[in-house]
Amino acid sequence: MDNRPVGIFDSGSGGLPAAGALRASLPNENIIYLGDLKLFPYGGRSKDELAAAALRNIGFLKTFNVKAILVACGTISANIPQIFSEDSATPVFGVMLPAVKAALSATRTGRIGIAATKRAVASGAFKAALEAERSDLSIISVACPEFAPMTESGHISSDDPLVRKTVREYLEPVAEFGADTLILGCTHYSLLTGAIADLLGPGVRLADAGETAAAELSACLHEKDMLTEQKEPGSDTFYYSGGNPEQFAKFAGMIFKKDIGADMKFTDLTAAG
Repeated sequence: MDNRPVGIFDSGSGGLPAAGALRASLPNENIIYLGDLKLFPYGGRSKDELAAAALRNIGFLKTFNVKAILVACGTISANIPQIFSEDSATPVFGVMLPAVKAALSATRTGRIGIAATKRAVASGAFKAALEAERSDLSIISVACPEFAPMTESGHISSDDPLVRKTVREYLEPVAEFGADTLILGCTHYSLLTGAIADLLGPGVRLADAGETAAAELSACLHEKDMLTEQKEPGSDTFYYSGGNPEQFAKFAGMIFKKDIGADMKFTDLTAAG
């Protein structure tokens, strides 16, 4: 048993659905979430910037003596693989490989789409991970640079004209390609699943990077006997580094189904050293 908290970070609100999925599966765990709003979006950062941000944020979360860390960012998962290890003293999990596994399990035709940030698509890491498991796949990768900024500005409803227009602009090629499975390779895209499902139809399965990673982390904590002993509901603490904390609080409240204002704290991340 391990009563230490679990740490999660992303460049903004995108990792909140992953944190919510972890909360739903592990109701007694304490969760510390870092929204690095100051550096949003990670998808437009260089590899050096991504590596520095990842190490800094991991360092910040370790100051709380966390027992595991989920890097809820597809861009970092695809570009900075050296930070991930499930066997270290503090296991660090990414979101790319769980999404790839889910897509391989879901596809019926071998035609898979990848929707991710420009940086993640350019890395080729999602595609390479798929092809390392199966050589007979047909894959289409599409960069969706406006998805994350759109969600952070509050546009997530499938009834929102801007959401419908932007989703169609980026993902119509996936529909025309005939993919039967789509990897949502950026955790922000979880907030757009309604509009994405409306466009692609019920025959296309979505492999959500954040949701699948949360499930993998939960399973690992079970397997390694690292679950908390506490019987009461776990606590949720949210840190943010800048940006729009009001919108961040709105999303967090929607996903965690409570007012999280009292659980929000600003950090300039100097605690990470």
